[in-house]
Amino acid sequence: MAMTGELTIHGEVYPVGAIDEKVTAAYENGIKLIVVSERNKKDVEALSEEIKEKMQFVFAKGIDDVFQVAFI
Repeated sequence: MAMTGELTIHGEVYPVGAIDEKVTAAYENGIKLIVVSERNKKDVEALSEEIKEKMQFVFAKGIDDVFQVAFI
């Protein structure tokens, strides 16, 4: 599991740039699940079909969304 995004002190998950490079690096290193800011959804939709089919994406608005995935 990996996460990319900016986490504020108020628990919000903000978007970041270079999603394609970050997700591609995660994919190449065997990561199967990645948590991404909900505001980066369009960036994820633009990724290659191969990556989208082989990885699971969780779109997070806040820290609670991250905790639900990270601490099952």
